[in-house]
Amino acid sequence: MTAEKLLKELHRREREASTHPRVLARRALLLNQLQRHSEAYTLFKSICDQSLENPTAVHYYLTYLMWLGEYDKAVELIKEIKSHNAHLLPRIVADFKGIERQAFETFVERRTGA
Repeated sequence: MTAEKLLKELHRREREASTHPRVLARRALLLNQLQRHSEAYTLFKSICDQSLENPTAVHYYLTYLMWLGEYDKAVELIKEIKSHNAHLLPRIVADFKGIERQAFETFVERRTGA
């Protein structure tokens, strides 16, 4: 999708003004694709602060935590998922590739047994 189409979609989503986690996650994904990472991070964090039921939001929030070197927060997030939503964990970590996979294995997985 071109940047122009992404921006149009983002503006359309912003006009909806929905607070449903699925709609917010889609908006955050658009922000991520537009390289607006600070806004995407804030939105993913907000979604995860409310609930850990959206595996896409949790995956991206966990990814941002690792990008930022916030490994202690990533470990706590994984521990919380394991205690309340363990069934979602495989979906959350399945898409980690390359450096994200290495960071997860090195800094998070070893400390949580995920």
